[in-house]
Amino acid sequence: MLSEKQVQAKFLRALDKAEIYYIKTIACSKAGVPDVVICYGGIFFAVEIKALNGRLSKLQQYNFDRIENNGGKIAIISEKNINFAIDLLTQKEVLKKIQNKLAQSKKI
Repeated sequence: MLSEKQVQAKFLRALDKAEIYYIKTIACSKAGVPDVVICYGGIFFAVEIKALNGRLSKLQQYNFDRIENNGGKIAIISEKNINFAIDLLTQKEVLKKIQNKLAQSKKI
């Protein structure tokens, strides 16, 4: 079983390798802030990294709800879904689909 720190390291290495822009929050003045913010295909994602059986705190859930309510995208990544998340983010076809949908949504 991977620790939360190991899951995070694996995920960040994959983002670096794929040259995906991200910000890793370290210590914030605001509690409950997501662990990582990713910009991918013109969309910002808030990502929380958890150990296999980890759960969001009430404050984290509150912040994730606020992000979603404001049109943001969120993801919770753990040992269970990390490989899927990495595969999804590193496939160029997925990026093209996201960019096409984004372009279509901006048309007036």
